[in-house]
Amino acid sequence: MNKFLCSVFTGFSLALCVPLTAESSSKNVLLDDEHVEVVRLVYPVGASSGVHSHAYPARTVYVLQGGEIEIEAEDGQLKSLSLAEGTVFKMPAATHNIRNVGATDVQLLEQELKFAVPQVSVSDTVDELTRMLKDFLEGVARAEVHNAFWAHDLVYTSSRGTRTNKAGIMAGFDAPADDKAPEGPVYTAEDIDIRVYGDTAVMAFVLVAKTPDEMSYYLNTGTLLKRQGVWQVVAWQATVKE
Repeated sequence: MNKFLCSVFTGFSLALCVPLTAESSSKNVLLDDEHVEVVRLVYPVGASSGVHSHAYPARTVYVLQGGEIEIEAEDGQLKSLSLAEGTVFKMPAATHNIRNVGATDVQLLEQELKFAVPQVSVSDTVDELTRMLKDFLEGVARAEVHNAFWAHDLVYTSSRGTRTNKAGIMAGFDAPADDKAPEGPVYTAEDIDIRVYGDTAVMAFVLVAKTPDEMSYYLNTGTLLKRQGVWQVVAWQATVKE
């Protein structure tokens, strides 16, 4: 990941991912909790913020002391703004660098609401869920992997036509190990198709179960929800592939 960007899954404040450079600019955090971050920003003449990211779109800026600033976007495009004292404006989610290009210091009061939906691209989410699936299949023998993958309100329909829930899956790890039982299959996924609808995603793929003696194929479809920044499976359907 780009060193200037913050992960939206860390749970930490996302308003300014990288502190302003101490030798030229200052940032005073007035309030920072799970709902909102309020900061006072001071840009002396010629100062830059350094590249930083705003993940949430609900952000307002109040001009305490006006001046001239230049905003450099992630793609290198420049935008000049003339800020008048006492004005307020909204800013979108963005990755950028801010410079004071005027003749006076600029002071801003910025408020960022964290309950707004972070701006994460669909392709990034698909990549994240693909990694999540592959990590799950690699660690399928471990209880902690299942605990993280399945939601508490899971509805699971197996390829045998039985239905269970997360408690039923986790109970299987409490049973004593059978030393005489054959080693379990190695699982991989093929033809992965993930579709994202905001905080909901549908994951479909062909599950390949490989043992020393045979290969088995299953059509699997799961529904995932993102809650408090974490994706988990709430419904799962497995069918033997003919």
